Amino acid sequence: MNKTVVFSLQKGGIAKSTSSGVTSFLLSKKGYKVLHVDMDSQANSTQMITEVDDATETFGEKDILEAIKEQDPRTYIIRVSEGLDILPATDYLAMLDQFVFNEYTRKHKQKPGLALYNTLEKIKEFYDYIIIDTPPSLSILTLNALFASDYVVIPTNTEKFSYNALERFLGTVEEVNQQKKNLIGKDIKVAGILRSLHDKRRTDNKIFSEMMEESYSHLLFNTVIHRKAATGRLPIFGLYDNSELKVAINEHEKFVEELLNNV
Repeated sequence: MNKTVVFSLQKGGIAKSTSSGVTSFLLSKKGYKVLHVDMDSQANSTQMITEVDDATETFGEKDILEAIKEQDPRTYIIRVSEGLDILPATDYLAMLDQFVFNEYTRKHKQKPGLALYNTLEKIKEFYDYIIIDTPPSLSILTLNALFASDYVVIPTNTEKFSYNALERFLGTVEEVNQQKKNLIGKDIKVAGILRSLHDKRRTDNKIFSEMMEESYSHLLFNTVIHRKAATGRLPIFGLYDNSELKVAINEHEKFVEELLNNV
C-alpha cells in the first residue's frame, strides 16, 4: 500500500529539507519507488536531491506549481536516480495561493486545500512512498501538503522556539484532520517528532530535548539527529558522489527504519 508522508513544522532552520530529502534518498536505496514533492519555494530539497545550484533556472516552469495547475503531474515528474523521482519546486511556487484561491476553486469547485491531493491522486499508485517537503510557515502550501498526506513527521531542533511551536502545530494537524475526514473521508496520523540538529555540548539543547521527552514521549522517534559538519555539507557535496556520505546520514538511516515501522 502506498503512503504519503509530509515533513512539516511552522519553524525554519530545523532541517526539514535535509531530513525529507535524505529520507527520499534512503527509501529509494532500500528498493522502494519514491516520489519527492518539494512544496517549499526556497527549493532547498530540490537543489540537494538533484544537485543543481538554481532550481528556477534549471527547471523553469516544469515544476510542482504547473503540475497542480494542470491537476496532472505526469509530464512534470523528473527522474533523479533508480527508484527516485521528484516534482521540483521553483520560485514560481510562491504564486500557489493566488492560483488555488482564484482559478482552482472556481474551475474545479474544490476547497483550496485539496489542490495537491487531487494532483497526486493521478500517480499515487505508481509509488511506494511520496515524501513531501514544506515551507517554514502555516501557509496554503503547508495545508495542501497536510491534506495530501497519510502521515506527518514533525522535525524540530532542541531549542525553545521549536519546542513552543510543537503544541500549536499538533493543534493544526488535528484541525486539518477534522476537515479532511469531512471532505475526503481520510485522516492524517502523526508518524512522530524527529529531534534534529541536536548539539549535545549545549545545555539548553539537552534541557529542551528532555522537555520534549516529558511532554511528547508517545510521539518522539528514538533516533536523534545530531548536528554534524558532514550533514551540514550535504547541500555542497550531495548524495551521490560524497566521500563522507556514510558519516553524514548514518543517524538518518536509523530514523528511516523507525519511520518504516511507524507507518
